[in-house]
Amino acid sequence: MNLTGLQLVGPLSPFIANLTFLRVIDLSHNKLHGQIPRELGCLFRLQSINVSNNSVGGKIPANLTRCWRLKTINLSYNELRGKIHVELGSLSRLSTLNLRTNNLTGRIPASFGNLSSLTHFSVAGNELEGNIPEDLGQIRNLFLFNIGENNLSGTIPPTLYNLSSMARISLTQNQLSGSLPPDLGVTLSNLIEFHAGGN
Repeated sequence: MNLTGLQLVGPLSPFIANLTFLRVIDLSHNKLHGQIPRELGCLFRLQSINVSNNSVGGKIPANLTRCWRLKTINLSYNELRGKIHVELGSLSRLSTLNLRTNNLTGRIPASFGNLSSLTHFSVAGNELEGNIPEDLGQIRNLFLFNIGENNLSGTIPPTLYNLSSMARISLTQNQLSGSLPPDLGVTLSNLIEFHAGGN
């Protein structure tokens, strides 16, 4: 289902869950509002959901984790609020998780360290707080890591510096402290961009 950029308005219909063979939902770049229907958790064949660049609010449905085949979740540039569910860490096939520019609060779940297939991770532009979980250093295929523009504190876990797959890192506009390791350019051999200003 590709309905991107069609100026669609109104809420997401829960009846979308009747399309039980859906594998891809792309409703990005529209004018949708309301909440993400919890009924989406019934789409067991779903591999990709993209509702980015809308005005969708409310919380991320916890039962979205029932869609165990999900590879892409892009809910960026909306008005989502509440905490990021720990259960999202059970989506072992997930390669892209983009929640940037919403109103999400709470912490980055340590369970995300279980997302062994994850390559793109962005929660930038929210109101997240607390430390960066050391468990994220277990995501061996991570390419993009963006946690900028939050209220995160503490130091950068040493485990992150061992992820040689990372090419783009943004930690800007937080309350992070500490120092950078002198061998940063050795351990992160594929690094293209590193942003840590405003800490």
